[in-house]
Amino acid sequence: MKDLFLLSALAAGSILAVGRGSASANDWVATEVFELGSVTLSGGESAQFDLLLKDNPMEVIGFKFEFDYFEPMPDASFASNLRLEIMSPLGNSFIVGGFDNIGDADDLWGFTGPDSGNYMDEFFPWKFKPQPKGDWTLGLTNDWSADPFPNEYNNMIITFYKIPAPGTLVLLALGGLIGRRRRR
Repeated sequence: MKDLFLLSALAAGSILAVGRGSASANDWVATEVFELGSVTLSGGESAQFDLLLKDNPMEVIGFKFEFDYFEPMPDASFASNLRLEIMSPLGNSFIVGGFDNIGDADDLWGFTGPDSGNYMDEFFPWKFKPQPKGDWTLGLTNDWSADPFPNEYNNMIITFYKIPAPGTLVLLALGGLIGRRRRR
């Protein structure tokens, strides 16, 4: 009976937490991964990617972006000059990094990256206002317009983090209780 009460409390708490959009870092799961390939961008040049997030009940709260940065001709470029703009199906955009337009950024990269190499960072801009499945747009710009040589952004991958549907959280809680009960 005590376990049934605990399960009911966990289920109610999970539904309320997800319904209010108050996800904690432990509530999300990496669900959809898009391998974007490579682009070469001169100063001020952009590339756009259209992404269709699958038809499932989970909502997006964040993402991870990773890439290999390569300067064929070394100059004063930085990996953090890359400006990333992501837009949800609701039209909510989030901008990371840049140089010329860094004042418009919602957040900065966690690296500067003056050398060629692998870079990765993750963000949770929709933690309190999850975004739906559907058509997303990702724009990338070499945001140092005075960059004298093009830079390569290779092996680009974006991973979306989502909140499990309330029913999924209830099933996870139930599985934990069943496992707990069997250990007794």
